[in-house]
Amino acid sequence: MRISAPSFTAEQVGFVRDFLARPGLRYVYGRTQEGASLADLVAIDGFIDDFTSDTTFNGLPCVRLNDVPESARVVSTVIQAFANAAIKKLQDRNLSYADYFAFKAISGLPLKEIPYWVGAQPHFDANRSAYSTLYSKLADDESRVTFERVLNFRLNHDLNEMSSFTANLKGMYFEPFLTVPREGAVFFDVGSFDGYNSAHFAQLYPAMKLALLFEPIPAQAQLLMEKFHGQPRFRVFDLAISDEDGTVMFSVNSTASHLSKDGSGIAVKTARLDTFCGQYGYVPDLIKMDIEGSEIRALTGAAETIRTHRPNLAVSVYHNVSHLTDAFALIDRLNPGYKYYLRHYTEGYTETVLFAVA
Repeated sequence: MRISAPSFTAEQVGFVRDFLARPGLRYVYGRTQEGASLADLVAIDGFIDDFTSDTTFNGLPCVRLNDVPESARVVSTVIQAFANAAIKKLQDRNLSYADYFAFKAISGLPLKEIPYWVGAQPHFDANRSAYSTLYSKLADDESRVTFERVLNFRLNHDLNEMSSFTANLKGMYFEPFLTVPREGAVFFDVGSFDGYNSAHFAQLYPAMKLALLFEPIPAQAQLLMEKFHGQPRFRVFDLAISDEDGTVMFSVNSTASHLSKDGSGIAVKTARLDTFCGQYGYVPDLIKMDIEGSEIRALTGAAETIRTHRPNLAVSVYHNVSHLTDAFALIDRLNPGYKYYLRHYTEGYTETVLFAVA
């Protein structure tokens, strides 16, 4: 298992020092919270965004990339799906630049933390054996390389670790190593949002039996019901899948909607998958989970289903630094017969999926 220490080039260090020391011609690429946090600490000349008609952001000018002076210095705060694509655009303009990950690490400024990375190094230090165990259980070389790159990116903030990945959000969850039956398959889409994954599953498995969509936000669930109206193989349930049957408060924020941390939001119904399956008699062949940090709770509530039926699992494990090892440990304890694969579907820190294959 490769673990790399932080290592930045002299050019990167020099850029950061110059950016901090010399005012003028300083820009941030991307209208992001990270960019706003940088602008709060360093006087910049504007934000770069080619996909807006707004002329200002955070009280500063908003400009197009082609309008930035050739001598400008730019920090890219595009850090999710297209992090390296953004860097490529800066390179094509021959601009002097740094990515946000390196800039934060080198500068030492109290910039906004990378979401989902808080406590990454202490967690690794305290759980090195758990990481090693998971690494040893991964079933193919691509999984092991993915594991090393994702983990090292968290620990050393080197965006080069993501150089081999591309943004493939439409191709997530359905990999050729899954053991889903070609006929009569039952798919659980936990965190279905717009229903794309269920529709995609039906395209890949045209002889499927059912796609069950779980979406806790009533308005979104209603949209799904309308979308799949008249298609009896698609069934929508306005439930938040968790480790308890009941009601919780939910914070609504488009694709990032999640269980409320402060009690605000809307009340939604929760259910354990074990309870749900027992009530309706469903047996899933594939369970996909992407529920903004509640995946461990959902797996806990599916313990008997996993133990008894051993469905294929595709679980998002990037919302918390502990989820990669916690999800593996929980699944492996419930049913030790799985094979494990790891895939990553963006150029940044989001969309890492752990597969447990029957």
